[in-house]
Amino acid sequence: MTEVDLKTELENLYCPITGQRVLDPGQFNPSPAMVFLFLHSYRHFEHLQDDIKEKFSEEFENKDKHGELYLKLTEEVLKNEPNHLWFTSGGPPFGFVSMCFDMGLKT
Repeated sequence: MTEVDLKTELENLYCPITGQRVLDPGQFNPSPAMVFLFLHSYRHFEHLQDDIKEKFSEEFENKDKHGELYLKLTEEVLKNEPNHLWFTSGGPPFGFVSMCFDMGLKT
């Protein structure tokens, strides 16, 4: 997994794989290539791929464990995935946010 620290506001963000608008000031629409979107201020996954939700259902269903699950995913589970691109950004309007896209998605 490759990490990129974005130095821009996330008011308008498009998926780098599908071109779908993912974030705008009024809504969030995860693309099929989005692996996760994690809001650090709330220690909450706004989005997590279904297969990961199933594999880590106990941690995902307990909202208090989302922070632990985020660390497990980024430091262990997805760390060596060569096709995953992990963006981090801080600032308005969403606070500090991390998101990951599967660059190898076949559409």
